This record gives sequence, C-alpha cells and structure tokens, in this order.
Amino acid sequence: HRKISKYFSHAQQYENIYFSLYYGVLRIMSFANKNYTLNMKKIFLFFALIALSAVSFASVNVGLLKYDISDGNNYAGLVGPVDTSTISGDIVIPDSFVYDGETYIVTRIYYDAFSNCRNITSISIPNTVNDIDYYAFFGCSGLRSVNIPEGITALYSNVFAGCSSLDSISLPSTLRTIGLLAFNGCSSLITVSIPDSVEIIGK
Repeated sequence: HRKISKYFSHAQQYENIYFSLYYGVLRIMSFANKNYTLNMKKIFLFFALIALSAVSFASVNVGLLKYDISDGNNYAGLVGPVDTSTISGDIVIPDSFVYDGETYIVTRIYYDAFSNCRNITSISIPNTVNDIDYYAFFGCSGLRSVNIPEGITALYSNVFAGCSSLDSISLPSTLRTIGLLAFNGCSSLITVSIPDSVEIIGK
C-alpha cells in the first residue's frame, strides 16, 4: 500500500532556504544595537527553526524506490530506495512512473539517495535526469558500473566517493563540472575519459 507522507530527512534539498534564513537572522541581529539581550537572540533563532521545520516534501513509494512529487508539474525527484538495507544488484531507474493515475517524469537524483547501498552492482540512469546531487552514490562499495546520460552538466562533490569497485563509467559530452572528490576512493577506476566539454574540476 503506497502512501503520500511528509518527508523531512533530506533537508539538503532545501539547504539554500535554510542558509538564507539563517544568515538573514544573523543580519537582523547585526543591525540591532548592543542592547539586544541573549534572550532576544534566542527568540530570533527559535522562529528561524520553526520556519525551517515547515519545509517538507511529499514522498511516494513505487516499487523499490521512493520519489518526491511535490514539484507540482508532474516532475519527480528520486529520494532513494524504500529499504536501503535490502536493495541490491542491477538497478534501473525508470524515466517515469504512474502514481494515482498521474504520470511523473524522473528528473533528479537527490542528495544521499543511494548512500552506502553496498550491494548495488550497477546503476542505469535515464536521460530524463538532469541533476544528480551531492553524495548520491557515496559509499556504494559494490557498484561496478554506471551510465551517466547526456544532458547532465555537473557531477557534484563526493557523488561517487567510496565506490571502491567502480571500474567503468561513461561521462556525457554535456558535462561541464566535476566536483571536489567526486571519485575519491574509487580505487578500481584506473582511467576516466574526460570529455572536452568539462571546464571545472575539483570545485
């Protein structure tokens, strides 16, 4: 039985909102004179945390995977496996799925989505995906091969870090940025062919 539930654990999805709010509070306090008490500062931070806790997204379980469908435009982000402890083997991420009579297009793989899923051996990513977040496959020590589709422009920091069995990866001609430590600890990956489109490495 599939349920829509409020999902809070992937706060990275909203980190920009958090930091904007956090630094906004600090700026308000910096403008205030020194007569503000510690209690007043605590009140500001209290309301900042309340605002942050209100940010959430709706997740649904479809097969072995969990998706965020809160976009409102029939686009979905892949949150991760329903059960990280049992998912294994060759994983094919679909380009779309149907939920409650609606078709959703998978366009993003979220932060930490498959982190430490050590029994996954390969990942097939559809060409509808245009964004793969930080740490998405971090610590997938059993992962041997992955295809990255055309259209992806950035591999963010630590996206494949700790994938010690990874020995085959194909980078798309649309790739422009390879983030810091993107392949850190990929001891089986002897060579990587970097396309001419790449402009930034290690940031």
